[in-house]
Amino acid sequence: MEAFKSRRRELEPQLEEIRNELKENLIDINSLVPTEISTEEITARVQKLQKKMEEMEPVNMLAIQAYDEVKARQEEK
Repeated sequence: MEAFKSRRRELEPQLEEIRNELKENLIDINSLVPTEISTEEITARVQKLQKKMEEMEPVNMLAIQAYDEVKARQEEK
C-alpha cells in the first residue's frame, strides 16, 4: 500500500503539469475521452518510431544550423 502511495505522490505533479499544459492550449479537460491502450501497444509504437528515426539518419547537423541562420535572417527583414 505504501508503494502505491509513494508512486501516486511521484505522479501527481506530472498530472498537474499536463493539466496546466492542456489549459494553456485551450483544451477542455472535461471533453477528453479516456482511451484504453496497453503497455505492449505503446512499446510497439515507440519501437516503430525509433526505427523510422534511425532510417532518417545520419542527420546533417550543419544543414540544420544553416537553415536556422537563413530563417533568422528572413525574420529580421
